[in-house]
Formats: sequence, C-alpha cells, structure tokens
Amino acid sequence: FPYTTLFRSNILIRWGARIFDELFGRWIFKNADTVVVLSERGRVFAHKMGARNIAIIPNGVKIPAEIQPPPRKNKALFFGRMITEKGVGEILDAAKKCPGWQFELVGSGPLFASQKLSNLTWTPEIPHEEISKKIQEADLILAPSWSEGFSLSVLEAAANQRPILVTDVGG
Repeated sequence: FPYTTLFRSNILIRWGARIFDELFGRWIFKNADTVVVLSERGRVFAHKMGARNIAIIPNGVKIPAEIQPPPRKNKALFFGRMITEKGVGEILDAAKKCPGWQFELVGSGPLFASQKLSNLTWTPEIPHEEISKKIQEADLILAPSWSEGFSLSVLEAAANQRPILVTDVGG
C-alpha cells in the first residue's frame, strides 16, 4: 500500500499535510536566513511562503547543443558513488543475468571494484565534463538507488534524452 496512494485517498492526511505546510512551512520560510531555490518559479513560491532573503542557484545540468540518438549497442551506464545504497549490487546482479548487455560503472567508492564479469567495466573516476559523452554512448542509464528518487544523474540523463531505469523511491 504505497504512501502516495494513502496520501491521495485519505482526506485527513491531506488536511493534516496542508495544515502543516501552511503553519510550520510558512514559519520555516519566514525565519530562514536565506532560502535557496533552483528557478524563478521557486523564487515566486518561496516569496508567497514568506521568505525574505531568496537566492536562486540554478541546477548545474547542461543541455548538450547536439544530442545523438542512442547507439543501440545494448550498453547500460551507471555513474555515481559506488556504495550499496546506490543499488550497485543490483546492477551486478543484472550484469550476471543479461550477458547480451554491456554494463559500465563510473564512479569512486569502496565497493565492487574487484568484480570481474566479461560484460562489466568499471572506471573509478572521470572528469565531470566527460559524463555527457558517456551518457551519449549509452542506450540506458541506471539509477537504482534505494533512497534517492531524483538525483542529479537522472537530470543529466534526461538532458541527454536517454531512457532511465530508476527505483520507485519517490522524487
């Protein structure tokens, strides 16, 4: 029974959330030294909520000038921290079950560097400017985090018009 279903169907929860937002949310906005937002739309919302000092810091995802269609080489890409909570173990399981796909993991961290599979490559780190190129070379972007429902990697993949496989953890 997902939380979102409960939230939409239970009027008491909806009212409680609205009261919380109106009372405590406004108090938080009014008493914050600075409210940081990502866009002009966020600034308008923060202002309506009572924020006095608002800073706009746009998200740093660059949209490429030219986007190529996926290469259709059955290549899946994960980029991020190599930790259990990012779902890297699930990617390794998928690599074992999908020998027709090439899996590329890009990122630093303590886990999984020693895994040896013929369809798995691991690059500890690359300059951030090269991420867009790696995304363009992939057919599918993997973001199987256990808790991070809307990450920067998802935005970067979307900016490059690539399909993204994510876990249902909100976002």
